[in-house]
Amino acid sequence: MYLSGVVLVIVIIVVLLIIFIVLVLLAVRVSQIRRYFRYLRTKHLDEDKLYNVSKGRRSNYYGRSKYSKKIGSYSPAENSNSNSKRTTNPRIVITMTTTPKRIRYLRPTIASLLDQTIHVDEIALNIPHVSRKGLEYKIPKWLSRLKHVKIHRVDKDEGPGTKLFATLRRESPTTRIIVVDDDVIYNTRMVETLLNKYESHDGKCAVSNFGFVLQKDGTIQSLKSMAKTYVFARQVDLLQGFSGYLVTPDMFPKEVFDLDQAPPEALTVDDVWWSCWLRYNKVKILTPSFFATHLSIPVHDEKVKKSALSKTTNGMFSNDKIVINWFMANKGFRPLCLD
Repeated sequence: MYLSGVVLVIVIIVVLLIIFIVLVLLAVRVSQIRRYFRYLRTKHLDEDKLYNVSKGRRSNYYGRSKYSKKIGSYSPAENSNSNSKRTTNPRIVITMTTTPKRIRYLRPTIASLLDQTIHVDEIALNIPHVSRKGLEYKIPKWLSRLKHVKIHRVDKDEGPGTKLFATLRRESPTTRIIVVDDDVIYNTRMVETLLNKYESHDGKCAVSNFGFVLQKDGTIQSLKSMAKTYVFARQVDLLQGFSGYLVTPDMFPKEVFDLDQAPPEALTVDDVWWSCWLRYNKVKILTPSFFATHLSIPVHDEKVKKSALSKTTNGMFSNDKIVINWFMANKGFRPLCLD
């Protein structure tokens, strides 16, 4: 009787702890969802309010984090001048692209990128002069007026990969580049989470807030495995732009720019393209755990969905499989489960 009573008490304590943890997580998620709807309703982007440093909450990562002693102290003057020579602090850039039809709907995503716990040196928006379909970009006035968003006009539309191709060519080898999609509202700690994971591994890995693990034949993981990937920190085969990921230019070989050698489907699945070249260059792709990752939510707007950057008629993951098979046949790529 005594033993069963002790077991019952232990079970009750465990259940109460689980309920407490669930309630805390729900409270955090509810706060995030409320912010999501606030961004969606944003008609006037108050850039200064979102990018406010006077509160002391938003600061340069390498001046205020536990890695500041290793990297060096932060100079506000240096952060304000992207062309200045850095001897200690790495440059941090968020990069993205869009399409002529979607550029007018960027406000919620831009708002979430401005409202980060960590200041970045630049939010780069790579915009071709003309899209692959021959459409010109009309840049909204509100977007061109933003002080912390720099619009880079590029000569060639390289599909959704334009968000990173142009930035890789432009930035120094050690710049921390955080790649995002144009139809997602990102959590305020998205940048901080990526940097924490990256620096905790001494900058020797790419980091994605979510990723896929491949099966032996190169197909995308099962739903069960996908759930494990989201809950536990682990190494993955493929990073995912919708979650946000961090890379540096020196992680990629020169061949990454040669799309002519690859199947045409590579132009539509840039996440697979980057991931396979990272693996080819022996760079690990890591994900944080569920408890470290903060929720980012897609923008649910039919007008945005219909003009998706990587929209194809080939079915879910079919283009991914084509490009993965090409890497397996031509570059010796192997899923992690075979290593």
